[in-house]
Amino acid sequence: MKGTLTSILLLVVYSALAQIVGTFSGIRDSVGFTDGTAQEATFNNPHGIAISPQGNIYICDRFNHIIRKISPDGVVSTLAGNPGNLGDIDGQGSSARFYEPWGLCVDADENVYVADTRNNKIRKITPDGTVTTYAGTGNYGTTDGPYNASTFGQPVGIEIDNDGYVYVADHSTHIIRKIDLDQNVITLAGSAFLSGDQDGTGNQALFNRPYGLTLDINGDILVADEWNHKIKRISPEGVVTTIAGNGATGNIDSTLEASTFHYPWDVAVDPLGRIYVADGLNYTIRRIEPGNSPEVITLAGTPGILGSQDGNADIARFVSTTGITFSALTRELYVADAYNNLIRRVTDPNDGIYLTAGFDVNTSCPEDFLHIDVYPDVYDQYDFYLDDELIKSGPENWLDTVNLASGERTFRAVAFYEALIIPSDTLILDVFEVSPATIDTIGETTFFEGDSVLLISSFGDAYFWSNGEVTPTLKVTEEGIYNVEVTDANNCLSISPSVDITVIEDLDPILIFYDGPTEFCRGEPLILSTNYDQEIQWIKDGWPIAAANDTTYQVVEGGVYQVQFTSEIGITIISEPISLTTYTVPPLDFRVEPRITKPGTEVLFVNLTEGLTSVRWDFGDGSSVNNNDSTGVEHTYAQEGAYDIRLIGTTAEGCSDTLTREEYVIIQNDSNNPINGDDVFLPTAFTPNGDGNNDVFFVRGTDIMTMELRVVNQWGELIFESRAQERGWDGTYNNKPAPLGNYHYILNYSNLLDINRTVRGTVSLLK
Repeated sequence: MKGTLTSILLLVVYSALAQIVGTFSGIRDSVGFTDGTAQEATFNNPHGIAISPQGNIYICDRFNHIIRKISPDGVVSTLAGNPGNLGDIDGQGSSARFYEPWGLCVDADENVYVADTRNNKIRKITPDGTVTTYAGTGNYGTTDGPYNASTFGQPVGIEIDNDGYVYVADHSTHIIRKIDLDQNVITLAGSAFLSGDQDGTGNQALFNRPYGLTLDINGDILVADEWNHKIKRISPEGVVTTIAGNGATGNIDSTLEASTFHYPWDVAVDPLGRIYVADGLNYTIRRIEPGNSPEVITLAGTPGILGSQDGNADIARFVSTTGITFSALTRELYVADAYNNLIRRVTDPNDGIYLTAGFDVNTSCPEDFLHIDVYPDVYDQYDFYLDDELIKSGPENWLDTVNLASGERTFRAVAFYEALIIPSDTLILDVFEVSPATIDTIGETTFFEGDSVLLISSFGDAYFWSNGEVTPTLKVTEEGIYNVEVTDANNCLSISPSVDITVIEDLDPILIFYDGPTEFCRGEPLILSTNYDQEIQWIKDGWPIAAANDTTYQVVEGGVYQVQFTSEIGITIISEPISLTTYTVPPLDFRVEPRITKPGTEVLFVNLTEGLTSVRWDFGDGSSVNNNDSTGVEHTYAQEGAYDIRLIGTTAEGCSDTLTREEYVIIQNDSNNPINGDDVFLPTAFTPNGDGNNDVFFVRGTDIMTMELRVVNQWGELIFESRAQERGWDGTYNNKPAPLGNYHYILNYSNLLDINRTVRGTVSLLK
């Protein structure tokens, strides 16, 4: 026991701590090819290394001519290629061939891109191990162009950005290449076959054996310019600048301009923007610190001294750090130590430890099993705290827990390593509150054989009864013990208490009688009756009907009906269900053209209701007609007046309904046509000067139902358009004041009587 979390945090020393170097995979002083656990596996010059967002580590096993994969649980396997068999063959898994692959990268979909160095090609491997040639003919050269016509000169470093563009360091031709989404190859920076050390743009820049490359947090390309002993940056536009290194060989930790490197081979970047350098012949890992006073420091290894020793940074040794990558999952560096035939790992205690959960969201159900890991996993002991209470202590870097109380739960951890005490971040989990599942019953749990009881679950999103049924209600006819598992909207489970059902000697069945068809029109009553005359409860669709306790029940709408009887001793029996269907008439609708006209004019009446088999019109003037034609029926009114129109519709089931529109058709002479009374007005001039008086040209009036206003200049050019009366022209065109002068307008509108009209005129735009 180490005490409470609060007291532990007081012991943490925030001074700089030494990095820890360990062997992650491979066997020291052993070269070969063995798959298996990370500790059992062997390699033959593991050269390039990359980590996917899912935590899989991919390795170019150079002299085995294969691509290896280490899963997050530490299992080493061969993704593609045949150990010890070099070649240039596309195919699946072991049927594919490579020739000394030096570098690789991986995209978000776990596709691996390989710099197949001696084949002078870029290869692509899908997650199932299928290998294809992504670019390059295999000939040595610097030809740009389509993937199947381009050439490379010993490609080594390779990286892919979030948009899918691939960048390649052509080692022996001194250039950086770019492959676009159509697999076309271009030269981004450097001058082919011309070595040198020069910043600049495109082919004005010079490199000398560019080796590894990566992308920084801004999307720029970082290059280990090996023989120039520098780290350089390339913008997406091909502008090359030197980040660190003065060009001399050495191991000086200093400012960016004064620092020195000795054949840097690869670079990596962490989410904080810190740049890590595999400094080849210094046998060290260096770091370029960002900030207001950037500098280069030695992170791990001893300059000039090679070896394979693990331990704290000052005693650790490397031989050939040909590949380096940063894991966002564990916040550690992974290093391909080629000539030690090892995969090494560098842990920085200054970065702390952090929790990661085996679930995707920060919410949980009480019964959920939760697995929490702490990274990095290299420390001696881990203490786990739940709501600041110590619940586990030991060497395991994981915690399993279940049946948490509802509410906000917090998880923290503390790692111990030698004299170091390292606290984690905090993981917050909201545990849902789950309502206990219950069962209500309609009827008695003890009943006669042939009867039943209805079990009703408490509300949920899904149900699973002990007999396998998945409905919210369960009709039970057999003796037994029943419970239900209810899943709520949060996908949390609760199991109800059990209900014990007992079946005893039979009663006479309860029956339902009815006089009439089971299918009838809505509103036509049907009388149901039963053979029991007391303790009656009528049920519709599984639910009791309020105040329906008589021997008879009048049905007015369709549904599944039952009747329930409860004996004096509490025994309940329920009738067999009877399904009744009511038919309805669809909502009636019709149109009339024209609604307003003069005597002697034919008026068209059209039924707009579907599903009717019989239609009858009453025109309001004493005449009527049956007409089912969808094109309508015509009728002529002889006298002026306002007429009520009635449509009577009947369905195939014989159900009828009536729609009446009062004073719907108006017959009158032209002199009384209300069209002449439209309340519509447009001004002849307006002054948009901001004084609040006549600033906007708009349509005035109350009789407008729909409208379209268009304003054009003297050349007929449309400068304003509106379909809303409240939106008028403010005197601007293309967001600038329009010239003063006369403008023409056209107004199309419909009035209250559904009459369409067009008004044309001129409006003056004044100062």
